[in-house]
Amino acid sequence: MKNIRRKTFFGFAAAIFFMGIILVLAGCGLGASEQKMGSGIKQGEGAANQGAEFDQGAEDSGGDTEGIVNGTGKLTAVSKTLAKSVVAIVSESSQGQALCTGSIISKDIVLTAAHCVEGNPDRMVIVFKPNLKRAGDADKRSVRKFTQHPDWKKSSVEGRGDLALLQFAGGLPKGFTPLHLASGDLVLSIGENVGMLGYGVVNGTTEKGAGVLRKTNTKVLKLLNETEVMTDGKSTSVCFGDSGGPAFVKREGKWVQWGVASAVMTHACDKASIHTSVMSNLSWINEASSSLRK
Repeated sequence: MKNIRRKTFFGFAAAIFFMGIILVLAGCGLGASEQKMGSGIKQGEGAANQGAEFDQGAEDSGGDTEGIVNGTGKLTAVSKTLAKSVVAIVSESSQGQALCTGSIISKDIVLTAAHCVEGNPDRMVIVFKPNLKRAGDADKRSVRKFTQHPDWKKSSVEGRGDLALLQFAGGLPKGFTPLHLASGDLVLSIGENVGMLGYGVVNGTTEKGAGVLRKTNTKVLKLLNETEVMTDGKSTSVCFGDSGGPAFVKREGKWVQWGVASAVMTHACDKASIHTSVMSNLSWINEASSSLRK
């Protein structure tokens, strides 16, 4: 057993400017929690080349060429396709404004992290544009309703259940489509390559560069418990603003979302990141989606 101190992506104050507004990433950091290795990842069965094509054939998404943290702002043919299922989430509350990332899972539902809607935001807008500076009214949809995973309220100190669903009005903009969620029997291997997309900062220390959709590749490190997976962040990582963003793996010729970005181990985003498992939460995702539409 290992004692792990981690931070949600909203764990530190930061400000960025785009679309004529200031976005403040404000604090609801997590404290220490004790995690235990489980059995959902096959140890010693890494698949280092499984996700290699995620980085091939880059095309610029309209931002700088830095990415997430040490990733890239140039989207490949694969990640460009997946980008049509990834959105930015801008929220406003009494504490200020904040930025998160989410994935489209149906024609009117986005999957993101529970801590992205903590504090019951007064207003949330989903932005369908890889570069938020270039977003117009046609690229935005208002959030009608949202719900958090029930485990988040029960154990937010530990971070379990860091999932939320947002229902939006207005339908999907042209070209956008729901992605494929991993099946409940998907098993990740330690050392396996995984891809990630997000709108977050490119440097956790300076907290600059958010607002452009970027991608990166990294590897699975270990399973923390039955609902959380840790990925390597020493050379490249998700960071603040990437909260709620999808983690992908390739199965049977297609890319599926297996995780939702939840937390990082350090302010610099240079050690490891934690993702909530989609596989262990499929029942809740399906049931909560139906409830939001009632």
